Amino acid sequence: FLKNALNEDIGRGDLARRLINKQANAYVRAKSEGVVAGIEYIKQFSELSQVKFDFYFEDGDFYKNGDTILEVYGDAKDLLSIERTMLNILQHASGIASNAYEFVKLTEGKLKILDTR
Repeated sequence: FLKNALNEDIGRGDLARRLINKQANAYVRAKSEGVVAGIEYIKQFSELSQVKFDFYFEDGDFYKNGDTILEVYGDAKDLLSIERTMLNILQHASGIASNAYEFVKLTEGKLKILDTR
């Protein structure tokens, strides 16, 4: 899944990879509140690139605006190559988890919310 997502994003190549030879770090910070999801996918980027992560949240944890979800560091070429795909996965999965949580709150525990697809 991740290899296909990266291939789709990078396409025929990434010019920046040829121009950069440094180490870098970046933080992923929340712009709202919600439920974290997708961390298990993000962890796999370490196997596909020369980056490491420090995770401050796990799947299912609640975050609030301004919280640092994770830090990624390592080869700047790889960091730049994975950043958009990584953020898309994290935002999409966390958005679904956060919306599902809102539905659960609306039912006040009287219904069970199921994922059928």
